Amino acid sequence: MVSPEQIALLRYSLESTDFDTLPLLHHEDMELRETGPEGGVHKGLNAYIAYFRQLFEEIEYLWTEVEEVFTEGDRVLVYTRGELRDKRTDAVIYMEMGILFHFRGDKISVVEPFIDRGQAYDRWRAGTESESAHSAVARDLTDG
Repeated sequence: MVSPEQIALLRYSLESTDFDTLPLLHHEDMELRETGPEGGVHKGLNAYIAYFRQLFEEIEYLWTEVEEVFTEGDRVLVYTRGELRDKRTDAVIYMEMGILFHFRGDKISVVEPFIDRGQAYDRWRAGTESESAHSAVARDLTDG
């Protein structure tokens, strides 16, 4: 179960550009699983931090606000909205995203950002439903 303190730190990390909070929240062997046509997997905390450092070299500013947080077991779905300005084109981009976080113990092991909040919600529900089914099977096996 994810604690209120972990949620508060996660919210702070998303709404600030404080790279120092990342090791407090993420396992060393965590994964960033990007979706979409340019998707891929970034393995390890150092690769995750490098990804964001590269992103911040390409943008002038980033503003992010956490709108909603859903928790179930070791999974947290966060709806964010935000804005960034691309340094190369001077374009301002407004975003609404869903980001799925998988916790292992007290730290994040997997991050899955989705541009489509509906896809993020479906992925989160699929995991919570499979966890519920697993729990029901486990209860059936122990009951009898």
